[in-house]
Amino acid sequence: MKFKDAALLRAEWAAKGNPSCGHPHTATVLFLDGRPMGFQACTICGAEIEWPPKPPKT
Repeated sequence: MKFKDAALLRAEWAAKGNPSCGHPHTATVLFLDGRPMGFQACTICGAEIEWPPKPPKT
């Protein structure tokens, strides 16, 4: 998924009132040249999700 596509999803989701989303499906976010940006985004709402997830702090 390109960064601009994730941004568009976020805007559309915000227009719906930002309902709750469990982020069931994610995709790696890519620069225009195809390199990964280092995070993923929900394919439903566009939320940025850190990938790989950091371990919980103890």
